[in-house]
Amino acid sequence: MRNAMLSLFCMYAAFSAAVVARSVREGETNPEVKELKQYHAVIYKLWHVAWPKKDVGLMRSLAPAIESGYTNLTKAELPGILRDKKSAWESGVKDLGVTVHEYKSALEGKDTAQILGIAERLHAQYEGLVRLIKPRMKEIDDFHRTLYMLYHHYLPVYDTVKIRTAVIELEAKMQALNSAELPPKFSKKAAFEKARDELSKSLLLVRDALEKAQGEKEVVAAIEKMHACYQKLESLFE
Repeated sequence: MRNAMLSLFCMYAAFSAAVVARSVREGETNPEVKELKQYHAVIYKLWHVAWPKKDVGLMRSLAPAIESGYTNLTKAELPGILRDKKSAWESGVKDLGVTVHEYKSALEGKDTAQILGIAERLHAQYEGLVRLIKPRMKEIDDFHRTLYMLYHHYLPVYDTVKIRTAVIELEAKMQALNSAELPPKFSKKAAFEKARDELSKSLLLVRDALEKAQGEKEVVAAIEKMHACYQKLESLFE
């Protein structure tokens, strides 16, 4: 009886650990910053309600929420999948902080034009942070989620089983990406198609390296190249 209970406990502990690990991985690959999302409510009121009406009184009443929302942003941690954006994120948050301070100072005066101008800049900087972390295209985001786990988790420990599984997933996601339509206003179509083709070819090289049972060095090099090709593709949207 004791052995049965012990076995049951071990199974439960293993299951719980697996659930926690899965939750952590999903959090790492979700490109969302909740503090930025929460900030949207006050920014919306500022830009879509107060600013069009030049309602300085409402702008003044929004100041505490704008400041507290910014304070929350400074404490926000980017999920792992956005680690490449950290430097740009910190720079954007710092610039936004300067504008929030100027916004408060301007509201102490009566220069409506100055207040409106700073409010417009504050909104633009907020939108800049949103664009920084927002997936450019669903298909690119889907590809990146799997690539992130492959590059930052499976490759460092050279887990060949998970590497092979991830590559199979990437091949399916590459097919979707090859069929995806660009956003209407995107102006770098030729460069995008070239970078996408290079990414597709680099993925084939990874698959070939695995299928031919090449050494770890060759497989790592192929994945490094694929990762570089992905970064080149993503950079076209910056």
